[in-house]
Amino acid sequence: MVDTLSQHELLIRLMAFAGIFALMAALEIFAPRRGQKIGRKRRWPSNIGVVALDTLLVRLLFPLTAVGLALLGR
Repeated sequence: MVDTLSQHELLIRLMAFAGIFALMAALEIFAPRRGQKIGRKRRWPSNIGVVALDTLLVRLLFPLTAVGLALLGR
């Protein structure tokens, strides 16, 4: 079971993100809690860009931080 999860970790994360994103997008479209001053077409690309940049930085910085701390600790 652990091998299967680790082999498909990227796909599992992507599917979880896509599912939650679709749910939140549908809620925002069909049941908004308040009116928006800035339209969806302007907000969504920048917010998705922030998510992409954050994902890239986490994927790069966490392994580098671990290696750096290991080098400091030896």
